[in-house]
Amino acid sequence: MLVLVTPLFENELTHEKFEIDQDRNVEHQKIDADIIKMLSSKFRRRNIYRLRTTNTYVIETLSNETVDDITDIYFSKMHDPITVTFILNKVKSPTIITFNTYEIKPDEDYDNITDEQLANYNVMHVLKEGGLQLYELKLDNVFLNSTAYAGSNFFDTSLLDAECVNAKLFHSNFNDTKLRGANLNEADLRFVTFKDADLSQNRRSGGKTTLVNANLRYANFERTNFTGADLTGADFRYAIFDSGTNFTDCTLVGTQFSGDSWRGTIYTPDSMRDAIFSEEEEEEEEEEEEEEEDDVDETEVEDDDTIEDEAVEGDKNVCLDYIYSDDKNILKYLQKNPLNFVIKKTNGEFECESLNSLRKQYKNEERRGKYKYYGYYECSKELMDKVKRTGVTPADFGVDDYDATKEYVKIGSALTYIEKPDWMYAGTPPEPRIFELVYTGLKKYLVEKSLTRPDANIISSVHCDLNDYFEIFKLDPVNLAGNMSGGKRKRLTRRKHLIRKKRTIRRNHLTRRKHVSRRKRFTSRRKHTIRKLK
Repeated sequence: MLVLVTPLFENELTHEKFEIDQDRNVEHQKIDADIIKMLSSKFRRRNIYRLRTTNTYVIETLSNETVDDITDIYFSKMHDPITVTFILNKVKSPTIITFNTYEIKPDEDYDNITDEQLANYNVMHVLKEGGLQLYELKLDNVFLNSTAYAGSNFFDTSLLDAECVNAKLFHSNFNDTKLRGANLNEADLRFVTFKDADLSQNRRSGGKTTLVNANLRYANFERTNFTGADLTGADFRYAIFDSGTNFTDCTLVGTQFSGDSWRGTIYTPDSMRDAIFSEEEEEEEEEEEEEEEDDVDETEVEDDDTIEDEAVEGDKNVCLDYIYSDDKNILKYLQKNPLNFVIKKTNGEFECESLNSLRKQYKNEERRGKYKYYGYYECSKELMDKVKRTGVTPADFGVDDYDATKEYVKIGSALTYIEKPDWMYAGTPPEPRIFELVYTGLKKYLVEKSLTRPDANIISSVHCDLNDYFEIFKLDPVNLAGNMSGGKRKRLTRRKHLIRKKRTIRRNHLTRRKHVSRRKRFTSRRKHTIRKLK
Protein backbone atom coordinates (compact mmCIF):
# COMPACT_ATOMS: atom_id res chain seq x y z
CA MET A 1 0.00 0.00 0.00
CA LEU A 2 0.95 3.66 -0.23
CA VAL A 3 1.44 5.83 2.85
CA LEU A 4 1.42 9.62 2.38
CA VAL A 5 3.50 11.98 4.50
CA THR A 6 3.95 15.75 4.18
CA PRO A 7 6.96 17.42 5.83
CA LEU A 8 6.25 20.85 7.32
CA PHE A 9 9.27 23.18 7.63
CA GLU A 10 9.78 26.00 10.12
CA ASN A 11 12.91 28.15 10.44
CA GLU A 12 13.89 27.85 14.10
CA LEU A 13 15.31 31.39 14.20
CA THR A 14 12.67 33.36 12.28
CA HIS A 15 9.76 30.93 12.87
CA GLU A 16 8.96 31.33 9.18
CA LYS A 17 7.11 28.32 7.73
CA PHE A 18 7.89 27.27 4.19
CA GLU A 19 7.60 24.52 1.61
CA ILE A 20 10.27 23.35 -0.76
CA ASP A 21 10.20 23.52 -4.54
CA GLN A 22 12.65 21.10 -6.09
CA ASP A 23 12.51 22.94 -9.42
CA ARG A 24 13.28 26.35 -7.93
CA ASN A 25 16.92 26.09 -6.94
CA VAL A 26 19.74 23.76 -5.98
CA GLU A 27 19.22 24.37 -2.25
CA HIS A 28 15.71 22.98 -2.40
CA GLN A 29 16.84 20.01 -4.47
CA LYS A 30 19.31 19.21 -1.70
CA ILE A 31 16.56 19.45 0.96
CA ASP A 32 14.38 17.15 -1.13
CA ALA A 33 17.15 14.56 -1.26
CA ASP A 34 17.73 14.92 2.50
CA ILE A 35 14.05 14.27 3.24
CA ILE A 36 14.11 11.04 1.25
CA LYS A 37 17.25 9.99 3.15
CA MET A 38 15.56 10.72 6.49
CA LEU A 39 12.50 8.68 5.59
CA SER A 40 14.68 5.88 4.19
CA SER A 41 16.58 5.68 7.47
CA LYS A 42 13.30 5.27 9.35
CA PHE A 43 11.80 2.78 6.90
CA ARG A 44 14.46 0.60 5.33
CA ARG A 45 13.90 -1.46 2.19
CA ARG A 46 10.91 0.68 1.19
CA ASN A 47 10.53 2.57 -2.05
CA ILE A 48 10.21 6.28 -1.12
CA TYR A 49 9.68 9.13 -3.54
CA ARG A 50 8.24 12.60 -3.81
CA LEU A 51 4.75 12.79 -5.30
CA ARG A 52 5.48 14.76 -8.45
CA THR A 53 5.73 18.51 -7.67
CA THR A 54 3.60 18.33 -4.53
CA ASN A 55 5.03 18.69 -1.04
CA THR A 56 3.91 15.13 -0.25
CA TYR A 57 6.06 11.99 -0.17
CA VAL A 58 5.02 8.39 -0.76
CA ILE A 59 6.23 5.35 1.20
CA GLU A 60 5.46 1.99 -0.37
CA THR A 61 4.77 -0.57 2.37
CA LEU A 62 6.23 -4.07 2.35
CA SER A 63 4.15 -6.90 0.93
CA ASN A 64 3.94 -8.69 4.29
CA GLU A 65 2.53 -5.65 6.10
CA THR A 66 -1.24 -5.66 6.54
CA VAL A 67 -3.68 -2.76 6.69
CA ASP A 68 -3.93 -3.18 10.46
CA ASP A 69 -0.16 -2.78 10.83
CA ILE A 70 0.27 0.47 8.95
CA THR A 71 -0.77 2.93 11.64
CA ASP A 72 1.58 1.41 14.23
CA ILE A 73 4.50 0.92 11.84
CA TYR A 74 4.44 4.21 9.96
CA PHE A 75 2.40 6.87 11.74
CA SER A 76 3.86 6.31 15.20
CA LYS A 77 7.43 6.80 13.95
CA MET A 78 6.67 10.26 12.63
CA HIS A 79 5.01 11.85 15.63
CA ASP A 80 8.05 13.67 17.00
CA PRO A 81 9.52 16.71 15.21
CA ILE A 82 13.23 16.79 14.41
CA THR A 83 15.69 19.67 14.01
CA VAL A 84 18.21 19.74 11.18
CA THR A 85 20.34 22.40 9.52
CA PHE A 86 19.58 23.35 5.93
CA ILE A 87 21.23 25.95 3.72
CA LEU A 88 18.64 28.53 2.67
CA ASN A 89 19.65 31.61 0.70
CA LYS A 90 23.27 30.55 1.25
CA VAL A 91 22.81 30.77 5.02
CA LYS A 92 22.83 27.82 7.40
CA SER A 93 19.37 27.71 8.91
CA PRO A 94 18.32 25.41 11.77
CA THR A 95 14.97 24.01 10.69
CA ILE A 96 12.25 22.14 12.58
CA ILE A 97 10.63 19.41 10.50
CA THR A 98 7.25 17.95 11.43
CA PHE A 99 6.08 14.98 9.38
CA ASN A 100 2.32 15.19 8.92
CA THR A 101 0.47 11.95 8.20
CA TYR A 102 -2.95 13.62 8.66
CA GLU A 103 -4.06 10.94 11.09
CA ILE A 104 -6.93 11.95 13.36
CA LYS A 105 -5.57 12.96 16.74
CA PRO A 106 -7.38 12.06 19.98
CA ASP A 107 -8.10 15.74 20.69
CA GLU A 108 -9.60 16.40 17.23
CA ASP A 109 -13.38 16.16 17.47
CA TYR A 110 -14.56 15.74 13.89
CA ASP A 111 -17.68 13.77 14.83
CA ASN A 112 -19.45 16.83 16.28
CA ILE A 113 -19.05 19.05 13.21
CA THR A 114 -22.61 19.82 12.12
CA ASP A 115 -24.09 20.13 8.65
CA GLU A 116 -24.83 23.79 9.37
CA GLN A 117 -21.18 24.48 10.16
CA LEU A 118 -20.00 22.75 7.00
CA ALA A 119 -22.56 24.67 4.94
CA ASN A 120 -20.98 27.95 6.04
CA TYR A 121 -19.00 29.51 3.19
CA ASN A 122 -16.16 30.65 5.43
CA VAL A 123 -15.74 27.15 6.89
CA MET A 124 -15.73 25.67 3.39
CA HIS A 125 -13.16 28.23 2.24
CA VAL A 126 -10.82 27.50 5.17
CA LEU A 127 -11.05 23.75 4.55
CA LYS A 128 -10.32 24.06 0.85
CA GLU A 129 -7.45 26.48 1.46
CA GLY A 130 -5.87 23.96 3.84
CA GLY A 131 -6.60 20.91 1.69
CA LEU A 132 -3.94 19.11 -0.34
CA GLN A 133 -3.72 19.37 -4.13
CA LEU A 134 -3.57 15.69 -5.10
CA TYR A 135 -5.18 15.93 -8.53
CA GLU A 136 -4.32 13.91 -11.67
CA LEU A 137 -2.18 11.40 -9.75
CA LYS A 138 -1.93 7.63 -9.46
CA LEU A 139 -2.58 6.68 -5.84
CA ASP A 140 -3.93 3.15 -6.16
CA ASN A 141 -3.92 1.21 -2.87
CA VAL A 142 -3.33 4.38 -0.85
CA PHE A 143 -3.89 4.16 2.91
CA LEU A 144 -6.14 6.93 4.28
CA ASN A 145 -7.84 5.12 7.16
CA SER A 146 -8.73 7.43 10.08
CA THR A 147 -7.10 10.43 8.41
CA ALA A 148 -8.39 13.95 7.80
CA TYR A 149 -7.98 15.14 4.20
CA ALA A 150 -10.95 17.50 4.34
CA GLY A 151 -11.04 20.08 1.54
CA SER A 152 -8.48 18.23 -0.59
CA ASN A 153 -8.57 18.08 -4.37
CA PHE A 154 -8.45 14.53 -5.82
CA PHE A 155 -9.70 15.55 -9.26
CA ASP A 156 -9.02 12.89 -11.94
CA THR A 157 -6.84 10.87 -9.54
CA SER A 158 -6.76 7.07 -9.59
CA LEU A 159 -7.63 5.69 -6.14
CA LEU A 160 -8.30 2.07 -7.05
CA ASP A 161 -8.67 -0.20 -3.98
CA ALA A 162 -7.92 2.76 -1.66
CA GLU A 163 -8.42 2.28 2.08
CA CYS A 164 -10.42 5.24 3.42
CA VAL A 165 -12.23 3.79 6.44
CA ASN A 166 -13.41 6.53 8.84
CA ALA A 167 -11.62 9.17 6.74
CA LYS A 168 -12.77 12.79 7.17
CA LEU A 169 -13.08 14.01 3.59
CA PHE A 170 -15.87 16.59 3.70
CA HIS A 171 -15.73 19.35 1.09
CA SER A 172 -13.19 17.39 -0.97
CA ASN A 173 -13.23 17.17 -4.75
CA PHE A 174 -13.53 13.68 -6.26
CA ASN A 175 -14.77 14.74 -9.69
CA ASP A 176 -13.66 12.32 -12.44
CA THR A 177 -11.90 10.21 -9.80
CA LYS A 178 -11.50 6.43 -10.17
CA LEU A 179 -12.51 4.81 -6.87
CA ARG A 180 -13.23 1.29 -8.07
CA GLY A 181 -12.79 -1.19 -5.24
CA ALA A 182 -12.21 1.54 -2.64
CA ASN A 183 -13.16 0.97 1.00
CA LEU A 184 -14.99 4.09 2.22
CA ASN A 185 -16.83 2.50 5.12
CA GLU A 186 -17.89 5.02 7.80
CA ALA A 187 -16.14 7.82 5.90
CA ASP A 188 -17.42 11.38 6.34
CA LEU A 189 -18.09 12.59 2.81
CA ARG A 190 -20.51 15.43 3.43
CA PHE A 191 -20.55 18.18 0.79
CA VAL A 192 -18.12 16.21 -1.40
CA THR A 193 -18.46 16.39 -5.19
CA PHE A 194 -18.33 13.09 -7.09
CA LYS A 195 -19.31 14.30 -10.56
CA ASP A 196 -18.41 11.65 -13.17
CA ALA A 197 -16.64 9.56 -10.51
CA ASP A 198 -16.41 5.77 -10.86
CA LEU A 199 -17.20 3.81 -7.68
CA SER A 200 -18.09 0.54 -9.37
CA GLN A 201 -16.37 -2.81 -8.81
CA ASN A 202 -12.67 -3.11 -9.67
CA ARG A 203 -12.78 -5.96 -12.16
CA ARG A 204 -9.01 -6.38 -12.21
CA SER A 205 -8.63 -6.98 -8.48
CA GLY A 206 -12.17 -8.17 -7.89
CA GLY A 207 -12.61 -5.61 -5.14
CA LYS A 208 -16.10 -4.21 -4.56
CA THR A 209 -16.49 -0.55 -3.63
CA THR A 210 -17.97 -0.26 -0.15
CA LEU A 211 -19.51 2.75 1.57
CA VAL A 212 -21.11 0.97 4.52
CA ASN A 213 -22.49 3.53 7.01
CA ALA A 214 -20.76 6.36 5.12
CA ASN A 215 -22.05 9.91 5.64
CA LEU A 216 -22.83 11.33 2.19
CA ARG A 217 -25.29 14.10 3.04
CA TYR A 218 -25.34 17.08 0.67
CA ALA A 219 -22.80 15.42 -1.65
CA ASN A 220 -23.05 15.79 -5.43
CA PHE A 221 -23.36 12.53 -7.40
CA GLU A 222 -24.17 13.77 -10.88
CA ARG A 223 -23.24 11.05 -13.40
CA THR A 224 -21.63 8.95 -10.64
CA ASN A 225 -21.31 5.19 -11.25
CA PHE A 226 -22.07 3.05 -8.16
CA THR A 227 -22.71 -0.17 -10.09
CA GLY A 228 -22.41 -3.16 -7.73
CA ALA A 229 -21.28 -1.08 -4.73
CA ASP A 230 -22.21 -1.98 -1.15
CA LEU A 231 -24.07 1.07 0.22
CA THR A 232 -25.51 -0.62 3.32
CA GLY A 233 -26.55 1.99 5.88
CA ALA A 234 -25.09 4.88 3.86
CA ASP A 235 -26.74 8.29 4.37
CA PHE A 236 -27.61 9.99 1.06
CA ARG A 237 -30.06 12.50 2.49
CA TYR A 238 -30.09 15.86 0.68
CA ALA A 239 -27.57 14.59 -1.88
CA ILE A 240 -27.77 15.62 -5.55
CA PHE A 241 -28.47 12.98 -8.21
CA ASP A 242 -29.30 13.12 -11.88
CA SER A 243 -30.28 10.78 -14.71
CA GLY A 244 -26.66 9.65 -15.02
CA THR A 245 -26.33 8.44 -11.40
CA ASN A 246 -26.15 4.64 -11.56
CA PHE A 247 -27.22 2.44 -8.61
CA THR A 248 -27.53 -0.76 -10.66
CA ASP A 249 -27.09 -3.96 -8.58
CA CYS A 250 -26.08 -1.99 -5.46
CA THR A 251 -26.64 -3.28 -1.94
CA LEU A 252 -29.01 -0.71 -0.39
CA VAL A 253 -30.07 -2.30 2.87
CA GLY A 254 -30.91 0.54 5.25
CA THR A 255 -29.55 3.16 2.84
CA GLN A 256 -31.19 6.53 3.53
CA PHE A 257 -32.55 8.82 0.83
CA SER A 258 -34.54 12.05 1.06
CA GLY A 259 -38.02 11.35 -0.23
CA ASP A 260 -38.05 10.36 -3.90
CA SER A 261 -34.74 12.02 -4.82
CA TRP A 262 -33.49 8.72 -6.28
CA ARG A 263 -36.30 8.29 -8.83
CA GLY A 264 -34.49 10.00 -11.70
CA THR A 265 -31.45 7.72 -11.35
CA ILE A 266 -30.56 4.35 -12.86
CA TYR A 267 -31.32 1.62 -10.31
CA THR A 268 -32.40 -1.97 -9.77
CA PRO A 269 -35.97 -1.94 -8.36
CA ASP A 270 -35.44 -4.98 -6.14
CA SER A 271 -32.42 -3.39 -4.48
CA MET A 272 -34.10 -0.02 -3.95
CA ARG A 273 -36.88 -1.67 -1.94
CA ASP A 274 -34.41 -2.24 0.89
CA ALA A 275 -33.61 1.47 1.22
CA ILE A 276 -35.17 3.89 3.71
CA PHE A 277 -37.17 6.95 2.64
CA SER A 278 -38.26 8.10 6.08
CA GLU A 279 -37.65 11.80 5.48
CA GLU A 280 -40.24 12.20 2.71
CA GLU A 281 -43.12 13.55 4.78
CA GLU A 282 -40.87 15.77 6.89
CA GLU A 283 -39.18 17.23 3.84
CA GLU A 284 -42.46 17.91 2.03
CA GLU A 285 -43.80 19.66 5.13
CA GLU A 286 -40.68 21.81 5.32
CA GLU A 287 -40.94 22.68 1.63
CA GLU A 288 -44.58 23.65 2.07
CA GLU A 289 -43.67 25.81 5.08
CA GLU A 290 -40.89 27.49 3.10
CA GLU A 291 -43.22 28.09 0.17
CA GLU A 292 -45.86 29.55 2.48
CA GLU A 293 -43.23 31.88 3.95
CA ASP A 294 -42.20 32.97 0.47
CA ASP A 295 -45.84 33.55 -0.48
CA VAL A 296 -46.59 35.80 2.53
CA ASP A 297 -45.97 39.03 0.66
CA GLU A 298 -46.84 37.90 -2.87
CA THR A 299 -50.17 39.76 -2.71
CA GLU A 300 -49.73 43.27 -4.04
CA VAL A 301 -50.55 46.26 -1.89
CA GLU A 302 -52.83 48.47 -3.94
CA ASP A 303 -52.10 52.15 -4.42
CA ASP A 304 -54.18 54.73 -2.60
CA ASP A 305 -55.93 56.32 -5.59
CA THR A 306 -57.01 59.31 -3.49
CA ILE A 307 -53.39 60.50 -3.46
CA GLU A 308 -52.15 62.20 -6.61
CA ASP A 309 -48.38 61.72 -6.72
CA GLU A 310 -47.66 63.25 -10.13
CA ALA A 311 -45.05 65.99 -9.90
CA VAL A 312 -46.32 69.44 -10.77
CA GLU A 313 -44.59 72.61 -11.78
CA GLY A 314 -42.55 73.94 -8.87
CA ASP A 315 -41.98 70.58 -7.16
CA LYS A 316 -38.36 70.20 -6.09
CA ASN A 317 -38.33 66.84 -4.34
CA VAL A 318 -39.12 64.53 -7.22
CA CYS A 319 -38.14 61.03 -8.27
CA LEU A 320 -38.25 59.43 -11.70
CA ASP A 321 -40.61 56.52 -12.22
CA TYR A 322 -38.32 54.88 -14.78
CA ILE A 323 -40.93 52.30 -15.77
CA TYR A 324 -43.40 54.96 -16.98
CA SER A 325 -40.86 57.78 -17.49
CA ASP A 326 -42.86 60.05 -15.18
CA ASP A 327 -41.73 62.37 -12.40
CA LYS A 328 -43.31 61.83 -8.98
CA ASN A 329 -43.54 63.98 -5.89
CA ILE A 330 -41.45 61.99 -3.42
CA LEU A 331 -43.57 62.59 -0.31
CA LYS A 332 -46.82 61.81 -2.10
CA TYR A 333 -45.29 58.79 -3.86
CA LEU A 334 -44.30 57.34 -0.48
CA GLN A 335 -47.77 58.08 0.95
CA LYS A 336 -49.48 56.37 -1.99
CA ASN A 337 -48.23 52.87 -1.14
CA PRO A 338 -46.33 51.48 1.89
CA LEU A 339 -44.27 49.31 -0.49
CA ASN A 340 -43.00 52.33 -2.41
CA PHE A 341 -39.52 53.64 -1.69
CA VAL A 342 -36.95 55.94 -3.29
CA ILE A 343 -33.28 55.46 -4.14
CA LYS A 344 -30.72 58.20 -4.59
CA LYS A 345 -28.33 57.26 -7.38
CA THR A 346 -24.61 57.98 -7.39
CA ASN A 347 -25.22 60.97 -9.73
CA GLY A 348 -27.51 62.58 -7.13
CA GLU A 349 -30.77 61.94 -8.96
CA PHE A 350 -33.69 60.09 -7.33
CA GLU A 351 -35.60 57.14 -8.72
CA CYS A 352 -38.96 55.75 -7.61
CA GLU A 353 -39.01 52.07 -6.67
CA SER A 354 -41.79 49.66 -5.74
CA LEU A 355 -41.61 46.31 -3.98
CA ASN A 356 -44.75 45.36 -5.89
CA SER A 357 -42.66 45.48 -9.07
CA LEU A 358 -39.39 44.14 -7.68
CA ARG A 359 -40.96 41.07 -6.09
CA LYS A 360 -42.47 40.13 -9.42
CA GLN A 361 -39.04 40.47 -10.95
CA TYR A 362 -37.43 38.28 -8.27
CA LYS A 363 -40.17 35.62 -8.29
CA ASN A 364 -39.41 32.30 -9.99
CA GLU A 365 -41.51 29.19 -10.35
CA GLU A 366 -40.34 26.49 -7.96
CA ARG A 367 -42.66 23.55 -8.65
CA ARG A 368 -46.36 22.81 -9.23
CA GLY A 369 -47.24 26.46 -9.54
CA LYS A 370 -45.39 27.41 -6.35
CA TYR A 371 -43.02 30.35 -6.39
CA LYS A 372 -39.95 31.53 -4.51
CA TYR A 373 -37.90 34.70 -4.63
CA TYR A 374 -34.44 34.38 -6.18
CA GLY A 375 -31.56 36.83 -6.37
CA TYR A 376 -27.85 36.19 -6.90
CA TYR A 377 -24.99 34.47 -5.07
CA GLU A 378 -21.26 35.12 -5.20
CA CYS A 379 -19.29 32.51 -7.17
CA SER A 380 -16.67 30.70 -5.11
CA LYS A 381 -13.01 31.59 -5.51
CA GLU A 382 -12.18 27.98 -6.39
CA LEU A 383 -14.72 27.93 -9.21
CA MET A 384 -13.59 31.24 -10.67
CA ASP A 385 -9.92 30.21 -10.47
CA LYS A 386 -10.87 27.16 -12.54
CA VAL A 387 -12.84 29.29 -15.03
CA LYS A 388 -9.85 31.63 -15.43
CA ARG A 389 -7.49 28.69 -15.81
CA THR A 390 -9.56 26.71 -18.30
CA GLY A 391 -11.62 29.42 -19.98
CA VAL A 392 -14.71 27.20 -19.61
CA THR A 393 -17.85 28.71 -18.08
CA PRO A 394 -19.72 26.20 -15.87
CA ALA A 395 -23.05 24.82 -17.07
CA ASP A 396 -24.20 23.56 -13.67
CA PHE A 397 -23.43 24.33 -10.07
CA GLY A 398 -22.83 22.31 -6.91
CA VAL A 399 -23.11 23.53 -3.33
CA ASP A 400 -19.37 24.30 -3.24
CA ASP A 401 -19.54 26.60 -6.27
CA TYR A 402 -21.16 29.59 -4.58
CA ASP A 403 -21.55 31.35 -1.23
CA ALA A 404 -25.13 30.91 -0.05
CA THR A 405 -24.66 32.98 3.10
CA LYS A 406 -25.29 36.33 1.39
CA GLU A 407 -27.67 37.21 -1.41
CA TYR A 408 -27.68 40.08 -3.90
CA VAL A 409 -30.46 41.64 -5.99
CA LYS A 410 -30.74 44.08 -8.88
CA ILE A 411 -32.41 47.41 -8.44
CA GLY A 412 -33.10 50.64 -10.36
CA SER A 413 -33.01 51.57 -14.03
CA ALA A 414 -29.29 50.80 -14.18
CA LEU A 415 -29.91 47.30 -12.75
CA THR A 416 -27.42 47.94 -9.95
CA TYR A 417 -26.43 44.94 -7.82
CA ILE A 418 -26.94 45.50 -4.10
CA GLU A 419 -26.67 43.49 -0.90
CA LYS A 420 -30.21 42.22 -0.38
CA PRO A 421 -31.92 44.02 2.54
CA ASP A 422 -33.87 41.85 4.98
CA TRP A 423 -37.15 43.45 3.92
CA MET A 424 -36.73 42.95 0.18
CA TYR A 425 -38.75 39.71 0.02
CA ALA A 426 -41.06 40.24 3.00
CA GLY A 427 -42.44 43.19 4.92
CA THR A 428 -42.16 46.88 4.16
CA PRO A 429 -39.13 49.15 3.70
CA PRO A 430 -38.06 50.91 6.93
CA GLU A 431 -38.71 54.61 7.27
CA PRO A 432 -37.94 57.08 5.88
CA ARG A 433 -38.04 54.73 2.83
CA ILE A 434 -35.43 56.84 1.05
CA PHE A 435 -32.08 55.15 0.44
CA GLU A 436 -28.77 56.11 -1.07
CA LEU A 437 -26.82 53.73 -3.29
CA VAL A 438 -23.41 53.40 -1.62
CA TYR A 439 -20.58 51.56 -3.33
CA THR A 440 -19.08 48.90 -1.06
CA GLY A 441 -15.75 48.99 -2.86
CA LEU A 442 -16.21 45.35 -3.90
CA LYS A 443 -16.65 43.67 -7.25
CA LYS A 444 -17.92 40.09 -7.36
CA TYR A 445 -18.53 37.28 -9.81
CA LEU A 446 -22.20 36.32 -9.49
CA VAL A 447 -24.55 33.49 -10.37
CA GLU A 448 -28.34 33.63 -10.42
CA LYS A 449 -29.69 31.77 -7.42
CA SER A 450 -32.22 29.98 -9.63
CA LEU A 451 -29.37 28.42 -11.64
CA THR A 452 -28.07 26.59 -8.57
CA ARG A 453 -31.03 24.23 -8.95
CA PRO A 454 -30.67 21.10 -11.09
CA ASP A 455 -31.52 21.31 -14.80
CA ALA A 456 -31.68 25.11 -14.82
CA ASN A 457 -31.34 26.96 -18.12
CA ILE A 458 -28.22 29.14 -18.17
CA ILE A 459 -28.91 30.76 -21.53
CA SER A 460 -28.67 34.57 -21.24
CA SER A 461 -28.22 34.27 -17.49
CA VAL A 462 -25.64 35.44 -14.98
CA HIS A 463 -23.65 32.25 -14.30
CA CYS A 464 -20.07 32.77 -13.13
CA ASP A 465 -18.83 33.82 -16.55
CA LEU A 466 -15.73 36.02 -16.63
CA ASN A 467 -18.03 38.84 -17.81
CA ASP A 468 -20.37 38.36 -14.84
CA TYR A 469 -18.22 40.64 -12.67
CA PHE A 470 -20.18 43.45 -11.01
CA GLU A 471 -19.72 46.34 -8.61
CA ILE A 472 -21.66 45.75 -5.39
CA PHE A 473 -23.63 48.52 -3.67
CA LYS A 474 -25.70 48.73 -0.52
CA LEU A 475 -28.71 50.83 0.54
CA ASP A 476 -28.12 53.41 3.28
CA PRO A 477 -31.12 55.40 4.63
CA VAL A 478 -31.31 59.11 3.78
CA ASN A 479 -33.40 61.73 5.61
CA LEU A 480 -35.82 63.72 3.48
CA ALA A 481 -34.74 67.05 4.98
CA GLY A 482 -31.82 68.69 3.23
CA ASN A 483 -30.10 68.12 -0.11
CA MET A 484 -33.13 66.82 -1.94
CA SER A 485 -32.98 69.29 -4.80
CA GLY A 486 -30.73 66.91 -6.66
CA GLY A 487 -33.85 65.05 -7.65
CA LYS A 488 -35.31 67.92 -9.62
CA ARG A 489 -35.35 67.04 -13.31
CA LYS A 490 -37.38 69.55 -15.32
CA ARG A 491 -40.20 72.04 -15.16
CA LEU A 492 -43.56 70.70 -16.30
CA THR A 493 -45.90 72.81 -18.44
CA ARG A 494 -49.58 72.88 -17.42
CA ARG A 495 -50.56 71.09 -20.62
CA LYS A 496 -48.17 68.19 -19.93
CA HIS A 497 -49.43 67.98 -16.36
CA LEU A 498 -53.07 67.72 -17.46
CA ILE A 499 -52.26 65.04 -20.05
CA ARG A 500 -50.38 62.97 -17.46
CA LYS A 501 -53.16 63.40 -14.91
CA LYS A 502 -55.68 62.15 -17.45
CA ARG A 503 -53.62 59.01 -17.99
CA THR A 504 -53.35 58.29 -14.27
CA ILE A 505 -56.73 56.55 -13.83
CA ARG A 506 -56.07 54.13 -16.68
CA ARG A 507 -52.49 53.49 -15.55
CA ASN A 508 -53.55 52.54 -12.04
CA HIS A 509 -55.31 49.50 -13.49
CA LEU A 510 -52.21 48.28 -15.30
CA THR A 511 -49.76 45.95 -13.71
CA ARG A 512 -46.11 46.78 -13.56
CA ARG A 513 -45.41 43.19 -14.30
CA LYS A 514 -45.35 43.58 -18.08
CA HIS A 515 -42.80 46.39 -17.79
CA VAL A 516 -40.12 44.42 -16.00
CA SER A 517 -37.86 41.77 -17.45
CA ARG A 518 -39.47 38.37 -17.77
CA ARG A 519 -38.12 35.96 -15.29
CA LYS A 520 -35.99 33.06 -16.50
CA ARG A 521 -37.90 29.78 -16.50
CA PHE A 522 -36.45 26.35 -16.01
CA THR A 523 -36.52 24.01 -18.99
CA SER A 524 -37.21 21.07 -16.67
CA ARG A 525 -37.52 20.45 -12.94
CA ARG A 526 -36.57 17.57 -10.71
CA LYS A 527 -38.90 16.45 -7.96
CA HIS A 528 -36.24 16.76 -5.28
CA THR A 529 -34.90 20.10 -4.04
CA ILE A 530 -32.02 20.45 -1.60
CA ARG A 531 -33.33 21.59 1.76
CA LYS A 532 -32.32 25.15 2.63
CA LEU A 533 -29.49 25.45 5.14
CA LYS A 534 -30.09 27.71 8.04
